[in-house]
Amino acid sequence: MKAEYPGRVFLCYFRKDRQSDNYVDWGKDEEYGTVRVDRNRQMTLMVEQLRDTGRIRLNGTKEDWTDFASHFGNIYREKILTKDTPHKDDKTLYGQEYVWKRNSEDHYCFALAIGACSLQQRNLRKNVKHRSRA
Repeated sequence: MKAEYPGRVFLCYFRKDRQSDNYVDWGKDEEYGTVRVDRNRQMTLMVEQLRDTGRIRLNGTKEDWTDFASHFGNIYREKILTKDTPHKDDKTLYGQEYVWKRNSEDHYCFALAIGACSLQQRNLRKNVKHRSRA
């Protein structure tokens, strides 16, 4: 499908978090159509935006969103202590990290996470178009 609809269909892969400013990488050249996302950073950002009233607007009634909300009740953050491996890993500077885990269905959580990534790309494209006109 990616080849059939270039620029409209992207394959999204979640990866282990990296120590980088960019947590979403949009493929270029032969990787075009592929998106790689730091899983835990994206989930944390998305949950924070849901908690911040008005950042992500959900239209409809509470009953309309019951199933959606139930999936967010199935995910939780767990603190993981990292081993002390000097000179091998930057994580030793922090000593701990948080990882999102699940105890049941979480499909809507990841659907929203992927949707948020696509909106980010849409906004990036929009900004590039506006800059090129100036």
